[in-house]
Formats: sequence, structure tokens, C-alpha cells
Amino acid sequence: MGYKVNNSGQWCFLYGIAANEAKIIEGKLQLYMIEKKQGQFLDGFVGTFAEMPVGNSKDYTNSLFSFCERKPGDPVTRIHIMEIGNPNGGEAKFKKTSEVAFPPDVQGDFPVVMHSVNQYGLIFVVSKFGYLFVYEAANGYLIF
Repeated sequence: MGYKVNNSGQWCFLYGIAANEAKIIEGKLQLYMIEKKQGQFLDGFVGTFAEMPVGNSKDYTNSLFSFCERKPGDPVTRIHIMEIGNPNGGEAKFKKTSEVAFPPDVQGDFPVVMHSVNQYGLIFVVSKFGYLFVYEAANGYLIF
């Protein structure tokens, strides 16, 4: 479906979807660190990079990677927000996980677009059926 590169040009990812034998749509994503030539495969539909403060210091900008994951056989879709750069001195790497709350009567929906707005610390997710989810990156809370 597409690929993205972070602002520093050190990280990129490629993502796509395919139907399995049971005709259930699954997402695959490859996160790649260009400098070290190392990749990691994830069960993810979409993702985005962000540069925003999420730790204790609002003056420090964290490099983040976020993606929506649904593991094969698991009906739950989760959003992961994790630090890919160096954390602020003395702090642990930032990582948050939240469930993407699709309406219970909607079957077969999955995330197709993910975008971060660094200025406001928000991550937007849009699904195939047009549902919009807005997450606060600093804590992973669904706010809309």
C-alpha cells in the first residue's frame, strides 16, 4: 500500500495488506533502520513517524514510530506508540499500547491511514469503513 521515511532519514517502513486462506484481510509491515541495515517484520496495517515530546521534559523531542497491529487469529486491533530514537537522559524508552475500539457491529474493518500531528501530539487513524480515531501520543489515550 505504501511506505514512509522519518524526518531524519534513518528509519523507513513498507506496508501492505493481503487476504489469508479464510479471506480475512491481514496487514504486514517492515520497519527498517537504514544505517544498520536491519529490518523487523510486524503484523501491522499502517504506521507513521512522529517527532514530539512525550516524556517528562516538554523541551525534549522524542522520535516515535506508531503502527496499528492485529496478530493473525486475534480479533483485536491495537495501536502501538514507541520511541525509536534515544530517550531523554535517564528516561526509559517510551512505549504505549491501546486498543482500537471498532464498533462491535462492524466486521471486517481495518486501519488504512495513519497520520501524526506533531504540533498537537496527536495520532489520527482512519479505517476502511471511514471511522476516525484520534489518540493522544503521550499516553495512548483514545480522545475521539
